[in-house]
Amino acid sequence: MNSGAGAGSVSLFEAPVKWNPCKYECRILVRVCMLRILKWLRKQDEPMITVVSGMPDSGKRLLLNVLSVGGLPKYDTSPDAVIDLATPRSAVADNFPKKSVWLNQSNGKAILIDYTLLGSLDPLFRYRVIYLEKSIDELIRYHSELLVEQGSRTPAASARMIANSVHLRSARIKNWLVKQPNMEHLFLNRGELLASPVAQLKRIRVFLGESVDMHKMLTAMDPHIYSETASPIL
Repeated sequence: MNSGAGAGSVSLFEAPVKWNPCKYECRILVRVCMLRILKWLRKQDEPMITVVSGMPDSGKRLLLNVLSVGGLPKYDTSPDAVIDLATPRSAVADNFPKKSVWLNQSNGKAILIDYTLLGSLDPLFRYRVIYLEKSIDELIRYHSELLVEQGSRTPAASARMIANSVHLRSARIKNWLVKQPNMEHLFLNRGELLASPVAQLKRIRVFLGESVDMHKMLTAMDPHIYSETASPIL
C-alpha cells in the first residue's frame, strides 16, 4: 500500500461536518409553514364564525340579539368566557391573540368584537364580518351626550374631534377588512337598519346563506332595549 498517497488528504470518514445554521432554520421554517397550512385546510371544513363589529353605539348588541332570535346562536361573551372587561384596553389588545382558544368554540356562532381588535383575530379561522357604521353627525351627537354627562365644558368641539378620529379609524379598518382572504364582509348603516329593517335584514339573510329566519329577526328589532357600552368587546 502507498501510505504517502493519502498523507495530505482527509478521508471521507474524517471530513469535518460543516454546520449550516441557515439550512437548519429553513427546514424548521418549512415544517412550521406546512403545519400551519394543514391546520388552515382543516379549518376550511368548519362552520364560519360570524363577527358583529363596527363603530361605537352603532347597534351591535341589537343586531347580535336579532341574529340569535333568527336562529344564529351567539357565543357567550361574558368576561369569564373571553376577556376581563376591567382590563385596560392596551392590555386587552396585547393579550387578545392569546385568547384564540375560544375561537374553536365560536364556529357556527355569532360573536361581538370591538372594531379595533379585528386585526388581532387568528388568521387561521374564517369569518363573516357584519360591520355597522353611523354617519359623522350621529357620531358627534353620541359623543356630545357622553361629554355632557361627564361634565365637559366644550362638548361640541371635543365631540367633533373625537367623531372625526373614530370616522378615520373606521375607514382604515374597513380598507384593511376588504383585503383579508379569510374574511367575508357586509357593511351596514345603523340609520338604514333602523329606518328600513326589512331591506337590511334581507341583505343579512343573503350574506349568511339564508340560514336565519326573517320573520323572527323582525320581531327582535327594538333599538330601545340594547345599548352600547365602553367595554373592549361590545
